[in-house]
Amino acid sequence: TCSAVGATCPELSDAGAINAVFGSLNAGGEIRYRIAVTVPSVRVGDLLASTSISSSGNESNTANNSASDTDTQGVAVVSDMVMAISDGSSTYFAGSNTVYTMTVGNVGNASATTVLINLPAPTGTTITAWTCSANGGASCVFANGSGGIADLLGSFPAGGQLVYQVTTAVPNGFVGNLTATANVTAVGPEDDTSNNVASDVDL
Repeated sequence: TCSAVGATCPELSDAGAINAVFGSLNAGGEIRYRIAVTVPSVRVGDLLASTSISSSGNESNTANNSASDTDTQGVAVVSDMVMAISDGSSTYFAGSNTVYTMTVGNVGNASATTVLINLPAPTGTTITAWTCSANGGASCVFANGSGGIADLLGSFPAGGQLVYQVTTAVPNGFVGNLTATANVTAVGPEDDTSNNVASDVDL
């Protein structure tokens, strides 16, 4: 948008680059532009804006006919929930227990909100017991339990971590791969959602 003091704007508003021509600009006159710039999310590096003015008449000083503004790129304030799960083995034995370690963390620089942690029992098995421990300012919903895990947290701080020890009973006669899949979701922007799901497969 354009506003003027002791002068006249050629256009009051528009979009795109400015290339304005004035027939004359009175002594003491002033033209002011307010410019909104959309910065793509994938852009990297400094943001530089440069402008200049010229006239066909005599000027006492042309050294002040150009100006620029440089902004350095800031760090985005976002959360980044990460899920990992492992039983430390590539094989299982039917008729025995398998113990998984499930680790949920926020490696971003902002708290995550409305965080849901989900771990159903692997198909054909039963989660007989689990425990939860917390560090980095995070809090367990429950310290222990049994059955599938579906914990909902109002917030999860940056740098926080929850570690679950999950005991799963694999019945006699179980055949095929033993696959445990855990996931975590959060409301609001995340730096990377590709690390929100993890699986452990035993043959």
